[in-house]
Amino acid sequence: MVILITSKYKEKDNVMTAAWHSPISFDPSLYAIVIGKEGFSHELIEKSKEFGVNFVDSKIKKKVLCCGRISGKDRDKFKFCGLTRKKSKKIKAPLVEEAVAWYECKVIE
Repeated sequence: MVILITSKYKEKDNVMTAAWHSPISFDPSLYAIVIGKEGFSHELIEKSKEFGVNFVDSKIKKKVLCCGRISGKDRDKFKFCGLTRKKSKKIKAPLVEEAVAWYECKVIE
């Protein structure tokens, strides 16, 4: 399953597709994602130490593909790809309203 990773640092946020992800522990609750070091999302996550994991279904496939094809460094990918920001409860990064489920995560390593 492809997921959308959301991130934010100061006034900049981003959304990206990710295919490499997995729960790795239930107690403590840990979830792992794999993203490239050269990407904008990595930069935001490295600075903020948090991110959102957004589980999406095939109904928004075109929007998900859009997020994987362009950089958010110089454009608002939420707006460009037609996704809605959802306020998170525990992190500053937005979530994706169109997702069917979410995790709000803090970086530990």
